[in-house]
Amino acid sequence: MSGDQTRLNELRKQVLGWNKVHPVGTKVRTPLYPGRVLETSSAATVLFGRKPVVHLAGFSGYFDLETVTPVETAGHEEQRTVIMFPGQGTQRRGMGAELFTSFPDETRRASEILGYSIEQLCVDDPQGRLDQTRYAQVALYVVNALGYMQHQRQSGQPRCKADILMGHSLGEYNALLAAGVFDFESGLRLVMQRAELTAAAPLGAMAVVLGIDALRVREILRRNALTGVDLANYNTPTQSSISGTPELIDRAMAALGAEGITVLRLRVSGAFHSRYMSQARESFAAYVRTVPFSRPVRPVIANATARPYDPERIAETLIMQLTSPVLWMDSVQYVLQDGPAEFIEIGGSILGPMVREITALHGTPIRAIEAHAAPVRSDSPLHRSLTASSKATAISDTERHP
Repeated sequence: MSGDQTRLNELRKQVLGWNKVHPVGTKVRTPLYPGRVLETSSAATVLFGRKPVVHLAGFSGYFDLETVTPVETAGHEEQRTVIMFPGQGTQRRGMGAELFTSFPDETRRASEILGYSIEQLCVDDPQGRLDQTRYAQVALYVVNALGYMQHQRQSGQPRCKADILMGHSLGEYNALLAAGVFDFESGLRLVMQRAELTAAAPLGAMAVVLGIDALRVREILRRNALTGVDLANYNTPTQSSISGTPELIDRAMAALGAEGITVLRLRVSGAFHSRYMSQARESFAAYVRTVPFSRPVRPVIANATARPYDPERIAETLIMQLTSPVLWMDSVQYVLQDGPAEFIEIGGSILGPMVREITALHGTPIRAIEAHAAPVRSDSPLHRSLTASSKATAISDTERHP
């Protein structure tokens, strides 16, 4: 029997097994439409003798059977897995020490691209550069990437098995990497460009606002004629951040403080995720449009839209991210509208508390896991806020930079 015939027989057995268990009308999910529960409208079949497929109601084309997952109906729906990556600000000296020895080839390639030792920067930081934007972003991209590789290795899953991928600001690049949109080296070069351009942006400032929702923040800014201040991050129902020139942020902090609102200045030199990154955005756009992107193998929720990346608009969405606010709360709510989820954070322990606050109001149970977590630094706004009040919302160090 030829190899082709053997393969065809295997496919027929797969289809027969599916059809025995899953009749027409079976409720299913597909990563192409992560927020929807669909139904099969035909029995599975082998298309052109090459792959098993099935029709779904409301669609004219076939769906690859390997991308269709039946929804559990015995009392509950199957819980999905969401992998999250934190952004800049979670960096610390010593990070990734165990990862660099586990992945020597990737470490070597990263150092060759950067022109310096990524391991020395992250583990020892002898020149104190790790908190500088142009170094912090590439360092976190590499450590997040290696942390994800370690997670996959330990779980025995060489391919991405997450149902959904997310990243906060810079972390979105790691989500796209995990989804196969680009390879490790291409992603690092993208992040290098982003880091250099945002570091060179005009002088700016940011602050994080606690204890009130973004609508009230916006109203206070409006009443005080602070129209030059942008909301940069919508993290949770009671946590957002603002960006602007140093003088405008000083005035905004005074206005918010006058109403008894907790507001903390962030140690940054740029107004990230705001109109003040327009020049960096234009320069970044010229580079991004030269990069070839692949279709994501899993949905990646975009910061700028709180919806899955459109495979035809990957470059445009990355460009838009530089001047758009991070819609983290809306992104989590989009994921949860379809039921329970397990959130796994790679490389940090910052996003989990945010997700817990969002889901507490949403009413959807979750289990958050911090994988390869880095401890929160004692000098960070997060640490100060948590020690200041037991009611304080966790401030993400992610907000300190993009």
